[in-house]
Amino acid sequence: MVGRLLWYKRSKTLEDVLLQENNHVTLLNSTHSSFRPEILQAIYSQLVISLRGPMLMNCYTHQSYYAFLQSYFMGFQFPPLSTFLSLMPPDRMPELLSSMSPAELSQFLNHSGTVDEQTKLCELFNNYNQTEKYLQSEPVLSSALASQTLECVWPRAINASSQADVDRWFSVALVQYMPYLSSQMISSTQIAGASCSAFSKLYVSRNIS
Repeated sequence: MVGRLLWYKRSKTLEDVLLQENNHVTLLNSTHSSFRPEILQAIYSQLVISLRGPMLMNCYTHQSYYAFLQSYFMGFQFPPLSTFLSLMPPDRMPELLSSMSPAELSQFLNHSGTVDEQTKLCELFNNYNQTEKYLQSEPVLSSALASQTLECVWPRAINASSQADVDRWFSVALVQYMPYLSSQMISSTQIAGASCSAFSKLYVSRNIS
């Protein structure tokens, strides 16, 4: 039944295909609770396959990309971070990530099982244009995620060159995250590459010698 509902004809336009897919998912979602785990996994896998490639972006209309994808996955499993990023055309990743509000990003990242690869989390923060706002405004809900996040943004903080940038990082953006600083992050290898302003700020705030 699942394969039959999610099948489409190649002759249809891309928009028609996705509309048909969405209608099928709506129908499946209405009986979501009755499916066995293997059926739910099959539906999820088919959704990911269907949304790969150019089809998806033809129907994207510059709203929140997170909300946009939620409208297709509905009540079914939402993809983890590595899959989430793989659905984006590489040249549009900064645009699509930055369409998400800090609150949406927090909701996504704090969902169980979302961060499946550390490198992908760093890729996200390197392409997201509201990283500092996210760090400052969104509460830390998971110590594990906070540690992973700090590991990703730490190089940007210690490489900040101007005093204004250093102050913004250490006195504003990273205030919630400094308790998660690891010994590796302040090792001689890491600190050797820090800017003078960042080193001075870190020395004063942490009394590192």
